[in-house]
Formats: sequence, structure tokens, C-alpha cells
Amino acid sequence: MKFLLLISSFLLIGLSSQSQWTAYTTSSSDLPDNSVQDIAIDSSNVLWVATQQGLGKFDSTNWTVYVDTNSGIPELSYNTCYSVFVDKDEFVWLGMDDGYLVKFDQDTTWTDYSTEGFGEVYAINQDADGEIWVGHSFGLKSFDGTTWTDHNPGIHSDFVEVIEFDQYKNVWCGTKDGLAKRDSNGVWTSYDRNNSGITSNDWVEALHRGLDDSLWVGTRGGACHFDTDTTWRIYTSSNSGLWADEIRGLDVAADSTVWAANDGASIAKFKAGVWTKINLPFNFSFADEILIDHNGVKWVATQSGLAKYEDGGAGPMLFLPTVISNGLPEFTSESLKFYPNPSTGNISIQNENSMTIKVIDGRGRLLFSSEVGAFAELNLDLKPGLYHIEAIDADGSFFQSKLVIQ
Repeated sequence: MKFLLLISSFLLIGLSSQSQWTAYTTSSSDLPDNSVQDIAIDSSNVLWVATQQGLGKFDSTNWTVYVDTNSGIPELSYNTCYSVFVDKDEFVWLGMDDGYLVKFDQDTTWTDYSTEGFGEVYAINQDADGEIWVGHSFGLKSFDGTTWTDHNPGIHSDFVEVIEFDQYKNVWCGTKDGLAKRDSNGVWTSYDRNNSGITSNDWVEALHRGLDDSLWVGTRGGACHFDTDTTWRIYTSSNSGLWADEIRGLDVAADSTVWAANDGASIAKFKAGVWTKINLPFNFSFADEILIDHNGVKWVATQSGLAKYEDGGAGPMLFLPTVISNGLPEFTSESLKFYPNPSTGNISIQNENSMTIKVIDGRGRLLFSSEVGAFAELNLDLKPGLYHIEAIDADGSFFQSKLVIQ
């Protein structure tokens, strides 16, 4: 450690010229509580932080704290906020104990769904069709904007801790009894220590897709890489560089580096087949979640505060409906023109043939899809942020690029 510097709003630890930690606690910032349960990010790269005593919003400079007195949710200050999620319309969803689920429009309106019969709400996610899925201590529910659907019975466990999706519209759920998959026809398949290659302790606490649409699974017995067919690769503290076997959080960077939140005073990254331990700052411990923001910064939720790790690494993986084996190239066709970029949302696309245009946000959610002619003028109603745009030509050629909305 080269230096220790105390600044009025946060603690900064320099580890090298390439990486450094920043620590946010209740004593050094306006973080609502040091026990950070979950973190989410919106399209403007603003961080939303769920704690044991309220919800925090952090734009890298200023904090806004939501408690019972300014949220319209009397229980917000003393009920643990277990999960937070930002949907494609920028609504913030917050899951708490005692069955509380609320939606916030980032202005003044809080919508309470607590009468729907939830247990403790641990997981919130949104599929490509815009449906909200909620995992809780009594099972799994989904919401199409009008109607709630209960998926118990069906799923083999009544305790759902994490939810993920793949490009085939499968719903993957991590439960205390292993992994569950719901296919597009509503058929459930379970994977546990008795019928699959998952770890012997098959309580699943983290899930994340890989670039090849494989699945990274974090359990209380180690990390698993599953090809979603038959092959499991298991990583534990005894056979790899993992420091602890309990994996509480996972995220995957655009260069395919896997980042894991360990049960202990460290995080870990998996690159080129090797796990590397990275110690948390100061006396921080029990990393619960890890999230990569649009700039490649890693945010870690711990029981001691919020930690930020800057290593100059790649940003988050941007999932597309079609698997691309060679990464994320820019448009390469000489016949296709796409401008301007950055844009305010008014975009011109010119090609030799008609095409299908899709716009996807950083978490893989399809925001726009339309078939257009050889020349198209698009007026995209998107908030400022980073997106991906893809064009599928009439002859089957596929092109994609980053899209910046200002």
C-alpha cells in the first residue's frame, strides 16, 4: 500500500498506478447504512444502493438518501432493503423484508406492491419482453405490468435468491436447493447436487451469463461455469485461487473477465483461466455483491460499507439477442452508414437493402426493434447513456455498434 489519504467525502486507498480503492461509509459519506445489501445502476451511470436502513442514490459526486420521511414508504428506514433493480423505463424497484416490494419513478411517486404476498424480496430482474420477475423467500412471481403470476408450484424450491435470463427466453433462478430453469414453454428443469455437476453445497446466491451464453453460478460451495447443457466446471478454494468458497455476487466484463464477491474480506477475478484474489480496503468484510458500471469501475456491496475499485479494466458485458463469438465490433460494412454517434436520439441509417434495427441497453434488455427500408430516420426516445445498436441486413449480414445517447 503506497499511501492513505482521508478526504471529506470518502476514503481513498492507492494500491498502484493502475488501480485504487475508494471506501464509502456512514462516517465518510452520506451512505444510509454500512450494511450494503445490493447495488444497481441506471442508464446515466447513477448508482442505487440498498442498505439495512434506506435507499441511497449516488451520482459519483452527490448522495440522495430515501428513508421513511421522504419516500412515502413508512417501513423504508427500519426494514432491510435486500434488492434494488432499475428497469428499462428507469423505474427503480426495491425489495425489502416483511414482504415489501415498491417501485419508484425517480421523482415523487412510490408504488407499493406489498399486498401481493411476497416474503423477503431477494431478487428483481426484467426479461426481454419487459416482464418483471421477483424472487422471494416464498417463491417466484412475475408481473406483466397488469397482472401478477405466481410460479409456485412449478419451480422446485420456495426460496429464490437470484434471477437471470438467456437469449432463448429461459428464466434461470438460483435457489437454496440448487438451480432452476424455466423454458419459453413454461417447463421447469432443476439442477442440484444429486442430478448435475453443481457443487455439493448447491445453495445458489449468484448468477450471470457469459459471452457465449454459458452461465456462471455462484454457490455456497464455490463458483461453477455451466454450458447450460451438460458440462460443469467447478472452482473452489481447494482447486483454484478462490479465497473462499461462498460466492455471493458475480458480474462479467466485456473482455470476459469474471468478477466475484467472496464471503470474506476480498473479491476475485477470473481471467485466462486463473482466479486472482483482491483484498477489500481497510477492515471491510463480507462482500455481498459486485457490479461493473459503464466506465469499467467495480462497485462492491459489503457489510462494512460501499467500496469502489478502479483498475482501468473493461466495462460491463453488453448482451445481445444474437451471440457474437468475436466480441463487439463496430459497423464494418462499407455500404452501411450510421450517423450521428453520439446522438440525441435522432439517427439516420443508410444501407443497400432493407434491414431490422434493434437497440439494446447494457443489461441486455431490448428497447427498440423495427424493420426498416434501405434508408431510415429513427427518433429514439432514450435517456442519456450507453447502448448497443444492431442491424440485420436482408441477406443475413449482421452489424453492431455502440450507441451513445447524449
